[in-house]
Amino acid sequence: MVVGDLKRRGQFFKTEAGRLYYFDEPKTELYRVDDPGRRTFATEFQDMVWNRYNLQAGRFSRNLGKDILSKSRHSAPTREVFRFACYDEFNQELYVSDFENGYYAVSQDSIEWRPNGTDVFFLSDDYAESYRYLESDERPELPDELPGERPRWLGQGDPIMRMFGNRVNFDDRAALTPLQQRQQLYTHLHTLPFIDLLNARPIMAWVGEKGSGKTVIERSIGKFIYGDDYRESVMPDNKDDFLAKVSNQSLAFLDNYDDGEDWANDVLAAVATGAGLDQRELYTTNTLHREVPRCWLSLTSRDPPFRRDDVADRTLVFRVKRVEDGFVGMGSYLNQVTDYRNLLWSTYLDNLQTVLSEYLTRDIDSMSSSHRMADWAIFAKIVADSLDVAGIDDLLETMETERATFALENEDWANVIGKWVRSDPDDAQKWRSAGEIGDVLERVADNNDMSISVTHAAGIGSKFSMYRNELAEIYNLEIDDSGRSNRYRFNVSSDTEPAGLGRFH
Repeated sequence: MVVGDLKRRGQFFKTEAGRLYYFDEPKTELYRVDDPGRRTFATEFQDMVWNRYNLQAGRFSRNLGKDILSKSRHSAPTREVFRFACYDEFNQELYVSDFENGYYAVSQDSIEWRPNGTDVFFLSDDYAESYRYLESDERPELPDELPGERPRWLGQGDPIMRMFGNRVNFDDRAALTPLQQRQQLYTHLHTLPFIDLLNARPIMAWVGEKGSGKTVIERSIGKFIYGDDYRESVMPDNKDDFLAKVSNQSLAFLDNYDDGEDWANDVLAAVATGAGLDQRELYTTNTLHREVPRCWLSLTSRDPPFRRDDVADRTLVFRVKRVEDGFVGMGSYLNQVTDYRNLLWSTYLDNLQTVLSEYLTRDIDSMSSSHRMADWAIFAKIVADSLDVAGIDDLLETMETERATFALENEDWANVIGKWVRSDPDDAQKWRSAGEIGDVLERVADNNDMSISVTHAAGIGSKFSMYRNELAEIYNLEIDDSGRSNRYRFNVSSDTEPAGLGRFH
């Protein structure tokens, strides 16, 4: 009786990963039915069934739960479920959830609200609040000066740029200039809904000392997307908890990640590449289910423990510094996002429509990039061209230097190389074996009271192999592998200041 009534009122379906859902058609509301963390129902679905049919916990209801799961799963068709946004290649439309009972369908010609389930199914998070797209004549004006807006960019840009890019105190010691970091942020924010078009899903890394505004900018982006109840979290201690987070969130923002977990880099790299992750189901010993997270990550850190080369390759580094003048309290800073959220979303959807229109004019297959995150870089160029972001080619090129710096700056041997190359570039240009370079680095470290952990030939060779691209980017490392053993040199001219390390030490 209950199963039949549920099917009359809606439909059950499952995803390719095997998760079971129920769509309540009159309410256009989607429920997760099963839950790896429970023996029967997910909490929200159980509450709906119990309340609708006036049930109470007991043997009857437990048996009913098993009956619903078995009967609904057996005949359930396979469909996809989304939480934030998705792109429909066939209809050439971008669908963006309103976090309530519908979504906005963005096409070249229109931005139209549709009830959930019309073209696609969205599952809302409990903490997410709905927003409304405002027509042009409904939109308020931002104040001439937003709290926290940096003087150099006061009043410049659209509401998205002003609310986020203009209110960050970017560190001018970074390889990327403050202007380039501002453009990097603006560009990346407009790639987030197009996750289906990207294999590379770079991690936003906010790096800076205490009081530099890392948390407040990350939280402000989260509150824009999800509403005032949004809060970032900390890195879970347990791997399975982190897997659950990235599998069930579209944007996972983690604050103050300074103490590394042994397993974390593997998961970070997998999420950033769109790889599948195996999770063990609760109450089982051998049953695994595979998830492919549709998740964007953002991390704040004073001393990032996620510099491993394959993670650094897929990281967008934002260097921020302490605000010494014009400091604004967090409440005042964040209230602007809450007060103008509908305006921000309206601008955002307009911008996404512009990006989509530009994307549909491009022959993506003919576009190429030498960037480490090639498909993200290609799409970033489309975003930049559509939204008039100047200097995107220079930005993408300098990002490689910043990425290399991020990977190497905590490696003591790399900092000794930097000291050597800067102080005696002519000597660094001489071809040497790994052992000979180790002897030089040991001498440079001793003369400059620097610590160094790697000087023997095998260690130097291993590090140069692992960080070949980074050392080539920063110090123009060249490798001669024509002989029985490799020889190395740093081909930096005496009148050139090498890019890279030493700026933050």
